[in-house]
Amino acid sequence: MPPQLYHLAAFVISTLVVLLTTPVVKKIGLESGYFDPPGGRKVHQHPMVRLGGVSIFLGALISLLLMWWIGGFAGLPTDKTHEVLGVTLGVWGSS
Repeated sequence: MPPQLYHLAAFVISTLVVLLTTPVVKKIGLESGYFDPPGGRKVHQHPMVRLGGVSIFLGALISLLLMWWIGGFAGLPTDKTHEVLGVTLGVWGSS
């Protein structure tokens, strides 16, 4: 498969994951209290959930792992593949 198709597939997969997980993460944030309530000098009129990065991270992680599984990293040297996965795990550890 040409590299451009892997890029397109990664984009589509991550977009779908983000769109599907955002309502779930929003519901979890509202139920568990991880939100910023309106009031005072704040501009928003509704509670703003503070877990938006979770959906974005899941989209990137699932897309990356699927691309790795179907051979999207086949042209990369092993050390570069390990660097990509290391950065991904490092982001997970810092969140």
